[in-house]
Amino acid sequence: VKLLLITLGKDGSVSFTRNMRLRHEEVPAKTVDTTAAGDSFTGGLVAELSRLGKPVDALSEQELWEAIRFANAVGALTTTKKGSISALPTRAEVEKLLAENPG
Repeated sequence: VKLLLITLGKDGSVSFTRNMRLRHEEVPAKTVDTTAAGDSFTGGLVAELSRLGKPVDALSEQELWEAIRFANAVGALTTTKKGSISALPTRAEVEKLLAENPG
C-alpha cells in the first residue's frame, strides 16, 4: 500500500504513506447534501495525482499535501449542491475555494 487515506467528512482527512502522516483540516462549505462527497474526494485526488504525473512514493510531502487538500475541496464543494454529477465543481471553483481558505 503506497497511500492510505481516511476521510473524516466535515473534519477533513488523514493520509499515511511509508514515510509521511498528513492531517488535513476541513475546507469550509455550506453543506446542503452529502451525496457523492466521498466519491468526488477520490476523483479530485486521482485528477491531481494524474496532473502531477508521478507515482505516490515519488511525491514530495508538499505535493501530496496539496493534492489531498484539492481533493478535500472537491468533496466539500460537492456538498453545497443537491445530487451527485450535477454537484461536481469545476477546477476554477475548487481553486477559488482554496484561495479563499488558505491552509
